[in-house]
Amino acid sequence: MQNLQYLYLRYNLISEFSNNDQNIIETLSTISIYIEGNPISCTCSAIQSLRWMRSHKHVFSDIDKTLCAGNRVPINHLFHNEQMWRKFDKECQTKQWLIFSVVLILITMSVLLIVAALRRYRVHVEYVILRLKNRWKGVHLQNKENNYIYDVFVSYGEKDYTWIVHYLYPKLESFNIKAWLKDRDSNPGDWEAEEIVKCINESRKVLFVITECFLESGWASYAVQMAVTHAFHNQRQSSIVVIIKDDIPLERLPNDIKNIWWCIDYLKWPSEKSEDEDVLRLQLSNLLKPA
Repeated sequence: MQNLQYLYLRYNLISEFSNNDQNIIETLSTISIYIEGNPISCTCSAIQSLRWMRSHKHVFSDIDKTLCAGNRVPINHLFHNEQMWRKFDKECQTKQWLIFSVVLILITMSVLLIVAALRRYRVHVEYVILRLKNRWKGVHLQNKENNYIYDVFVSYGEKDYTWIVHYLYPKLESFNIKAWLKDRDSNPGDWEAEEIVKCINESRKVLFVITECFLESGWASYAVQMAVTHAFHNQRQSSIVVIIKDDIPLERLPNDIKNIWWCIDYLKWPSEKSEDEDVLRLQLSNLLKPA
């Protein structure tokens, strides 16, 4: 078609020229195209095609007879009136930027909402992922036979490690209560969510030692949320026990614990010099020992 000189496209349904159309026409240097009677779009949606037609108007032999679809105004009026064209082009650019800005804002807001939701419900999302992962492996996250390896899984803040290991654990052992000890019973390299759920499954009770350190510890908060999520999913709400140390008021407890306060057992642990300490330890043993 290199020798094609006249191309009659009159009275068709051409509204604009695509990039492919433009590339083909530009290879035909001697062609004259007739487009009268086509519903040429003179809207911002066809601005790219209009810009190309305006810069190649010499190719269209009957451009003066071609009307814009809708208002039936000769398209040549738009192309030859420089002020009118600039105004039209500027309005289209403004609309394009407005649409782009709105879309960008919507995407940004959606991303922020998703990120906020994931941060707020991170534990729940990880728990669902963990259940799906284990279901795919054929592993059930529920101890249906009540065959517990430990009497209690203890969750605490890192700064309370010395008190837990040298004071609480020996007392639990003196009451013949087998407690899960992280340094002794955890598997290095395991996914945190998977290990917490595994510990809860293997323990009759879940004990949270609430101290100032615990309230500041992200891991402790994560453990609380994971324990509560798993306990409620498996109807084990009554398995949660709380020790409150350092005279921490109840209103400072994590929301995940306050929301289920009606179904958990708790003890306020006094100072070591208190005369009631032995009584409280006996109460603790009654809460944690096998039925």
